[in-house]
Amino acid sequence: MKKMFSISEVEGILVIEFEASPNYSQVLSCIDELAESEPSGYRLWDLSKIELDLSSEELRKVSLYRSKKKYKSSIKAAFLVTNDLSFGGMRQFGVYRAGDIGGEGRVFRSRIEAIEWLNE
Repeated sequence: MKKMFSISEVEGILVIEFEASPNYSQVLSCIDELAESEPSGYRLWDLSKIELDLSSEELRKVSLYRSKKKYKSSIKAAFLVTNDLSFGGMRQFGVYRAGDIGGEGRVFRSRIEAIEWLNE
């Protein structure tokens, strides 16, 4: 399977960026890689160049899969989107993720606002 994402660290924030719209298994692969490396508790999921096209059930399963991973620190995650479909999907993901102990997440349409929130 071709890797569809890149992970980099910029000023203490882990930036995850997808090159193309990921399918369910590609999102899980990204979560696995993050769980192994875990260099930062602050994450910016930059989905601004793609349309997130996961079903409601897949979003629910991603939230459950993510919460089963053993993270060393609490995670504060900003999700950057530019289109309405992705915005709605990430808001839905946030509802599923709300019960995740040690995590906080928010959806943004502006990279500047997302980074400001992460740095609060």
